[in-house]
Amino acid sequence: MDSHAAISEILDYYANRSDKSDQTVIISLLRELQQANGCIPVSLQERAANAAGVPVSIIRTLMKFHSDLKSADYRHEITVCTGARCGSQHASSLLALLRQELKPNKDGISEDGSIRLCVQSCFKKCRSAPNVMVDEVLHPAATREDVLAILNQLRTREKE
Repeated sequence: MDSHAAISEILDYYANRSDKSDQTVIISLLRELQQANGCIPVSLQERAANAAGVPVSIIRTLMKFHSDLKSADYRHEITVCTGARCGSQHASSLLALLRQELKPNKDGISEDGSIRLCVQSCFKKCRSAPNVMVDEVLHPAATREDVLAILNQLRTREKE
């Protein structure tokens, strides 16, 4: 079965459930859609909202709270802490370097589509500032050289 047929089948199944607007059911719907499609872009979020009988804002909110649900098919996520301590330790220059290297779109997805760049106001790891998280692994006291090495490592993995 191709992905379009699988998506239609998933949407039809959930649209006909009596509990389709229950949050746990919607999360199951979204996970199945992601498994079939690789990600849940805006157009598919709208179709999921229609099938669940809820506003698309509910879908977007659930996706924000469940970090495993992705709106784009990126493979890695880099998050830079921009809290007060990290900010005073030059996190902004690390963020600028990442933006220069990745050339992310408005959603933070890199030009090649493989990396999502995010910011978070605080990781609660202030003693090791500045902090950068890559695929949920903390890189404390990150330097410019560390960030470039991380990017090189991620890009090398993509080529393999």
